[in-house]
Amino acid sequence: MLNQLPKSEIYQYFSYLGHNDNLVAYCDYIPLPDWKYPSIDQKKLEKMFLTDQSYIQNQHVLDLGCHTGFFSYCAKHFGAKTVHGVNIREKPIDVANYAFNQLSQTDFYFECADIENINFLSQLCQNKDTVLLTLVLEHLKNPYGVLEAITNSGVQNLIFESAVFSTEVANPLLKYYPQTTNSMFTVYNKGLDIG
Repeated sequence: MLNQLPKSEIYQYFSYLGHNDNLVAYCDYIPLPDWKYPSIDQKKLEKMFLTDQSYIQNQHVLDLGCHTGFFSYCAKHFGAKTVHGVNIREKPIDVANYAFNQLSQTDFYFECADIENINFLSQLCQNKDTVLLTLVLEHLKNPYGVLEAITNSGVQNLIFESAVFSTEVANPLLKYYPQTTNSMFTVYNKGLDIG
C-alpha cells in the first residue's frame, strides 16, 4: 500500500500544462525548487486517496469533470486498474492525454463530453467501480440528476467534493441531505428531509 502522494513536481507539471498554451515534455520541464503541495491541497488529496485505498486500488475509476487529469493520475498512482476522465472543455482533455503519455501511464482514456447528458452519464458509469466527482456540482444545471444517475448506475464508490453543500444558508439554490444507499456511498437528495 502506498502512503505518499505523487511527487510534488508531478502536481506542478499538471498545473503548468493547464495554465500555459505550450505543452512541454516532462523531460524538459523544470519544476520550482523546494516547492511543496499547498497545505489545503495536500490535506484534500490525503483524505481522498489515503483514507481508504480500497476505493481506488484495483478499481476502474471514472473521473467526472477531470480537468487536466491530476486526480486521475493520483488514482493510477494508488493502483487503479483504469482511469476514464471526462471534461466539458477540450483543452484540459488535451493536457490530460499529453501528460499521461509524457508520464508513461497506461490504461487511461480521456474524453470531452457533457456529463449532464444523463443517458450518456449512465453509460459512462457502467463497469466502473469508483467515481471521482470533485468541485463539479456547482457548475451543473442539474446536479441532482447527475448524482441520481451515478447512484442508479451500480457504481460502488463515490469520492465527492462540492462547494454547494450547505444546510446553514436560509434559502440555498440547492439543498442536499445525506442518505445511505444500497450502493455503499452517500448521496445527497434535493429537498428531502432525511432523519
